[in-house]
Amino acid sequence: MNRDLDEGLIRERAHALWEADGRPEGCQEEHWYKALMELAGSSVAKPNATRARRSKPAGARSKKAA
Repeated sequence: MNRDLDEGLIRERAHALWEADGRPEGCQEEHWYKALMELAGSSVAKPNATRARRSKPAGARSKKAA
């Protein structure tokens, strides 16, 4: 487990996921893992997806609408 993540935050998120799923029995590991991945993903630097979608080749200019 990533020690940089607070176990309390993981527990709270896992509980929220469990409640959102209708409080099913026997799914605690699944909810814990989902919470861990969500929180780890939010604390790890990821490539900016919106920038990648909007990026243009060097020197490209945007066209103005006529």
